[in-house]
Amino acid sequence: MPDVHCMCANPPGTHKFQIISCDCGTKVEDRSLVDITRIWDEIMLRFLATLAWGVVVLVQLVSAEDPLDAPSSVDVSLGVDHATRVYFDGESIRLRVRSNQAGYLYLFYTDASDKHLCLYPNSLQADNRIAADETLRIPAAAAEFELRVAQPFGIETLEAIVTTQPLPGFDLAAFTKSPATPITTEKLKGVYVEAKQLADTTRSRESPAQENSAPDATKLAFEWGSQSLTMTTRPIASDGQSPEIELPTAGLFVGVGQYVDPQIPASEVPPRDAGEFSKFMLQQGFIKDSIVLTDAQATLTAIATTISTTLVDRTRPGDTVLIYWSGHSARQRDDSESDGFSEYLIPYDGRLDERLNMLSDSQLADLVSRLKDRQVLLIFDLCGGGGEAGERIKSTETSVDGFRRHLFDRTKGTSGLGTALLASTHARGVFIEQKSGGISVMTHILMERLAAGKEPLTFASAAEYVCSRVPEFVAQTFPGTTQQTLFIDQTHRSVLIRP
Repeated sequence: MPDVHCMCANPPGTHKFQIISCDCGTKVEDRSLVDITRIWDEIMLRFLATLAWGVVVLVQLVSAEDPLDAPSSVDVSLGVDHATRVYFDGESIRLRVRSNQAGYLYLFYTDASDKHLCLYPNSLQADNRIAADETLRIPAAAAEFELRVAQPFGIETLEAIVTTQPLPGFDLAAFTKSPATPITTEKLKGVYVEAKQLADTTRSRESPAQENSAPDATKLAFEWGSQSLTMTTRPIASDGQSPEIELPTAGLFVGVGQYVDPQIPASEVPPRDAGEFSKFMLQQGFIKDSIVLTDAQATLTAIATTISTTLVDRTRPGDTVLIYWSGHSARQRDDSESDGFSEYLIPYDGRLDERLNMLSDSQLADLVSRLKDRQVLLIFDLCGGGGEAGERIKSTETSVDGFRRHLFDRTKGTSGLGTALLASTHARGVFIEQKSGGISVMTHILMERLAAGKEPLTFASAAEYVCSRVPEFVAQTFPGTTQQTLFIDQTHRSVLIRP
């Protein structure tokens, strides 16, 4: 969380959680902030969908009334000056906010120790009006203060709210006495409650009979929008360096080649993939903790529990989690989806025709969202031979695209540090090994790249190599066969997969 430093000619020293007075008369309050989602007391149980015949139910705590569910007509964008969103002790943070509508901006900061700060309005930017389609910078270029990172370190959250009318309950005078002002959880929650209530009141006045009547100038429409982002603050290393990349903390390695459903082709390759890749990552020191589930161990229940509970318990906010899967995938018709299909990973106890115990793309997205405030790396080495019930997939493009669409659309904003997906799949119906008794092609090529060289290698660089090498290798080694690869990176910081 940042200290707020006065920028006069003789700036004083700073101490966490103290009000610092400067000779220039400015008082600076040093406080920290929280993940905004933790301020809500109203929560309820939501069940993770498991298909029509699903037998696994995961209970997930979510907000009963999402405070961020603001009208889409007010589009707010929020950014910081580090693309990685990683800041180290002593570094300054500069923010930028933009709104598609003119309105009034309220900007809050929440740090790793659950302390809240109102950054805007402030004593130097007391007028909290924001113009439409213009970028507002905080601190302003001429501001005599800066936001500087200090402990406690960890996952911290910025939250920007723009309303089309001022919030009557927000005491503007109280929040414009210093460059940054502490705000309690209750008062911060009250900002959201008031905005929502005012918007609801506006909507309740709009009836079909009134839609064609002249507007009442005495009743101004109230709309609001919000945007949040998470970032990571860290101490300086003992050697004085500030690395912006780190290794994955824990990984789940799933390999399923045997199935309860007799129509799903069996293979010895996937469990070998998971075991060999996990062993390689541990022996090389590329990962700190590993969980391996193969064949009969890899039921839907076991996989879901490992992701939603075990990985959460073995990691902490700010960590990177790796999830690897080798096995069959399938695509089945689903009228509830925009493209008419759902994509599935098939656990050991999955049944294709009944859609029973199958891990759908939307379920996987929900599971990944349980890894809150962690960065998630997904590696899928798939065979599309599971196909559709009664029909083999001729093209694997839709299958991979379905996972991409759901994972990134449905996990947006829930896994605070972002998600990256490296996937390879084909429709041959059997697993393509790089040699007899070996492992799958994509897994082999990824391990080959990791083993080559001693220089640090990021996950993104390794994935780009795999995406170019796999199709080339398959075309040369297995004429007439194609294997699709896909890499999408929506993480907020780089991750070393080889130190």
